[in-house]
Amino acid sequence: MNIVAQTEVRSVLAPTYAALAEAYAGARNWPEAAQVVERGLVEAQEVGALFAEGALHRISGVVGAAQKEWHPAEAAFQKSLTILERIGSRVEVGRTRLAYAHLLKAMGQLEKAESEAQAALAIFEETGARPDAERAREALHSWGVSG
Repeated sequence: MNIVAQTEVRSVLAPTYAALAEAYAGARNWPEAAQVVERGLVEAQEVGALFAEGALHRISGVVGAAQKEWHPAEAAFQKSLTILERIGSRVEVGRTRLAYAHLLKAMGQLEKAESEAQAALAIFEETGARPDAERAREALHSWGVSG
């Protein structure tokens, strides 16, 4: 297989790692999610798969938050936002903002959490991402904030 074909195959792997890591995180299998994120980030960075890299950083933040590793989780969310905003992936920016809002809430930073969740909700409403908008509204409602 030539180098172009190898790169094409590897560029498909990066989003697959992101999907797999998200599935493990959704199942609350934090060790597997973290392992897949680590491998996926290597692939994504080597082939320049920015969408996958942004998603993987978000999942890393979710894993860190679940393990109460506040500062590494916050750094991962910031990396995710930087990448996803740069490539203009609005819905993924919203998903990262909502996940980050949950971290901020867990850290006791309610005002900042509300701001991030409201920003996420606005993105979801603008883009027609109804299920994501509903999750943002549910989070805000559970925090005693109208959304």
